[in-house]
Amino acid sequence: MSAKNPGTINWFAVSDPDQLQTIMFLQLVAGGHLLLFVTRQTRWFFQKPYPAKALFWAIVITQIFDAFACYFGWLVPRISLWMICKVWIYNIAWMFVLNIIRMLIEKAQAKK
Repeated sequence: MSAKNPGTINWFAVSDPDQLQTIMFLQLVAGGHLLLFVTRQTRWFFQKPYPAKALFWAIVITQIFDAFACYFGWLVPRISLWMICKVWIYNIAWMFVLNIIRMLIEKAQAKK
């Protein structure tokens, strides 16, 4: 993978484009799974009814495996534990933003 924009690599504080590819992989996997929690009900994602145990544990186990894969470099270039944490912080922050946007859109549609 060649760097088309070296500034992007500096902004993410990664040493090479392959690490950026791993960061994007982790973001897509984590963000996609966390989006399931946001879209599965009409209120906040952390309120009842909670997701089924099978769904919850399938996501948790998948996320643990993906974090290990990124940290140890299984099938993807290795990234640091701190970078994995930054990806998770980013995704959790966006869960709240997306939940607020979803609730505002649903409220506006209900008024129609």
